Amino acid sequence: MAFVGPLDAFNSKPIQTKVGKVTADTKPIFTATSTKVTRDSSGKVTGGTTTLYYSATPGNYVPAATTTDGGKTWTYLKDSNGKEILGADAKNSLQTGALKNNTQQQIVSATTKPLGGLSKEEQKVVAPSTKNDATVTEEANTDGSVPKEFTTEDQQKTDELLRGLQSAIQSKSRGVGDYENVTYPLTLDTSTQDIIQFTMLEHAPRKTGTSDFANGNFFGDRNRDDVKSRGATITLPIQPSITDSNTVNWTGQSITALEAMEGIAAASAISSGGTGVAAALKGGAQLLQNKAANDSMKSSIALGYASTNKNFLTKTTGAIQNPNLELLFDSPSLRQFSFTFVMSAREDDESQAIRRIIRFFKQGMSVQRASTGLFLKSPNTFDIKYKYKSNDHPYLNKIKECALINFSVDYTPAGNYSTYDNGAMTLYALSMQFQELDPIYNDDYDKLGKESIGY
Repeated sequence: MAFVGPLDAFNSKPIQTKVGKVTADTKPIFTATSTKVTRDSSGKVTGGTTTLYYSATPGNYVPAATTTDGGKTWTYLKDSNGKEILGADAKNSLQTGALKNNTQQQIVSATTKPLGGLSKEEQKVVAPSTKNDATVTEEANTDGSVPKEFTTEDQQKTDELLRGLQSAIQSKSRGVGDYENVTYPLTLDTSTQDIIQFTMLEHAPRKTGTSDFANGNFFGDRNRDDVKSRGATITLPIQPSITDSNTVNWTGQSITALEAMEGIAAASAISSGGTGVAAALKGGAQLLQNKAANDSMKSSIALGYASTNKNFLTKTTGAIQNPNLELLFDSPSLRQFSFTFVMSAREDDESQAIRRIIRFFKQGMSVQRASTGLFLKSPNTFDIKYKYKSNDHPYLNKIKECALINFSVDYTPAGNYSTYDNGAMTLYALSMQFQELDPIYNDDYDKLGKESIGY
């Protein structure tokens, strides 16, 4: 069973270590680390906490100790009975032995993942006591040999391949941090007026991997904490016609008794193998033999089994099997939001601000080319917020991270071509359509305060 840790942290692969006096009968313990990074408001790494997870077998990991200095000092955790999770041998090994070396290697390996890890400078802040040249070791056996290393050559080759992929998909486009903050109109008082803000973000794919596959979570959350560079913010007054629409897809689904029987047989095959299938089919056969069943029921079941054409029963009897029609949940949906802003410059600086706003959205939504011609990268995404006196608006909906899927500019919305002396148009009409990257889930509301209207 794979180690399962928090999705918003750098999780290591499990390592086995023999602690204490090693003999032929000594069983290894299994440990893994999860390093949570902290950042300031600008995204700079300010520190981190590593939790050591312990298990006597390759599964059922529990938090056993924590450190904030990369393993120089540890705080030992206790179980529900007040007993420390780690025994004396494991604690000694964590201080001076093989478990210490292995744990430091895990921290280094996890935080330098090929796709989205920390720089060496950031590592020193998170784990100042670890060394990048740490090696995985075991306590020496009584015969002087060392047990086999847990990591494999295949995994090393995979990491090497991912590093090459990361290099190949590096974007040659400007970073989102190269744009300027722009407010329109220039006299907009963001501290007292209701506003809407569009912040450009680097697109962050979902985390993938097998570390949480045991719980069915091959795709992790989209962790915005990993995005180090955030773009500029466009601040505009809130426009009329503010709406949102939450949609969930439900469809009418049907299942006949025979189809249900087939489903039960399939489920039995997974849980109980051939004996489960036999039991399910036997139950269907007993319906035919049951003296309590009336003739019409026997006939319909028999015809259903005998024919692969579902219309055969209807053609011969004029009846159909009960479809048990019911409205069932089908899938979540992704919301869309449309905005229209009419802008008219009252001075030269304001006309330049409008030009920068149009450029911001047009270039920000454009597909990025990688440093090699083999790949294209996703466009930047946008964080949209309604603000009331500099805080999130408590009476308007929240919006998840969005992609800008359509942006259009009408340079003559009044129906005639008209410019100022500097060549700027006297009137612009900006229309934009956004779509959220992720659906809205019930537990998303649990993360919000009670004073929020929600999504």
